[in-house]
Amino acid sequence: MYVRSVFLSFLMFAFVVCGAFALELSGTTFVNVTSNTADAAKTEAFDGARRVIIMEQVGSFADSTQLKRALANATRNDLMDIIVSSSIDGEKVSNTTYSANISMTLDVDATRNWLNNNGVKNWLIDEHIQPINDVKMKTVVFVLQ
Repeated sequence: MYVRSVFLSFLMFAFVVCGAFALELSGTTFVNVTSNTADAAKTEAFDGARRVIIMEQVGSFADSTQLKRALANATRNDLMDIIVSSSIDGEKVSNTTYSANISMTLDVDATRNWLNNNGVKNWLIDEHIQPINDVKMKTVVFVLQ
């Protein structure tokens, strides 16, 4: 009996501790785009990077076919609204070409809302409705007969 209660206490502890960590959707991709001007190439590169990073980061939490369709139909502003931050490394620019490593972090709530609004089945957890951070540690004892 003691072993079961200790084991169940450990499971509750693991559940609370693991639940305290928030999901982070961040990724990096290399872009190399040639266009009429360097500004146009940079704009196209960022548009492409957003789509690649969103697909890579959200793909394991959503129906991939529906996600691809939604990304194909999404506007630049739609996708910019779910990006929390971005950074550039190794940027190279010529008159018509732009290349860089672009990193982006997605806002999980905004991403989930965008997926839901675009009919994409997804498994992103709404952390605001989960009471996991408010759970007090208690020992739960089950008596098995």
